[in-house]
Amino acid sequence: MKRYLPFLLILTALFYSCTTSTETDDSIASDIPLSTGASVTDVDGNLYKVGFYESEENLINPVVQKFDANGELIWEIEHDRSNVDVRADIITLDAQNRPWVVFRLNGGSSSSSYITLRASSENAFSGVFQPNYGQGGGPTVSLLARLNPENGIIERGTFVTAKLNNGNTNTFQIRGIGVADGFVRVQAESLFRPPHSGASFVPHPEASEFGPCGSFLLQIDFTETLGEIVESHLLTIQEASALPNTVWNADCSIKR
Repeated sequence: MKRYLPFLLILTALFYSCTTSTETDDSIASDIPLSTGASVTDVDGNLYKVGFYESEENLINPVVQKFDANGELIWEIEHDRSNVDVRADIITLDAQNRPWVVFRLNGGSSSSSYITLRASSENAFSGVFQPNYGQGGGPTVSLLARLNPENGIIERGTFVTAKLNNGNTNTFQIRGIGVADGFVRVQAESLFRPPHSGASFVPHPEASEFGPCGSFLLQIDFTETLGEIVESHLLTIQEASALPNTVWNADCSIKR
C-alpha cells in the first residue's frame, strides 16, 4: 500500500484544487438579484420612483419620489441643483426596505446645491470608497447612494469612476444594482481602467483591451457601508450574459 500513497496525495491535491476553483467561480455568480429599473415597491406598498427634471436653464436635476400605497406623494427630493447635469437612473431596496439609488453625473462642483451637500447627512461621504468626483471635468460617472426611507436624504454614498493614466476621472456607468448578505453588487461599464478591490482606487490590473462591447464590463461587490470594494471582476460578454443575474444581453444591450 505504501507505494500508492504519493499517487493518492496527488489525486487529493488535484481534487482540492478543482474544488477551490469552483468555489471562486460560484462567488462570482452568487444569487444577488439586480435592478435596472426606475421604480420599486416596498413591502408596505410604498412606491419609489427615480428620474430627472430639466430646469429653465437647461440643466438636468435628479429627482427621487416616494408615494404611499394610495398613490399620494410622501416626499420628493431633487438631490442636486448645481450647474452639473445629474440624473437618478436606477433604484432598488435592501432587506431593511431602504432605497438604494444610482445617480449619473458629469462633473464635480463646490456649490452648496451639489449632490454631496444639498440633501445628505453629515457623514454620508465619510470613510467611503470614493468621497468625491475626482479631477477632470466632463466624463459621465456614477454615484451609489443609500437613502433614508423617511425623508429621502442620502445616508451613505460613494462615487465610482474610471481613471486615466494621468489620474483624471473617466467614464464609469453603473447599469444594475443589488443589495444582499451585507454586500452591494453593481454591474457596470467602464471606458478606461476601472477600480480593482480595496478601500481606495487602484486600477484593475487585468484591464488592458476592450471586448466587442467597446468598454470594460465589470461586476463589483462593495461592503454595505461602501467603504471598500471586496471583489472586482472583469467579464467578457459571454461570461456576463451567462450569469444567473445579469444586466447584459449577449449582443451587449441592457436588459430592461
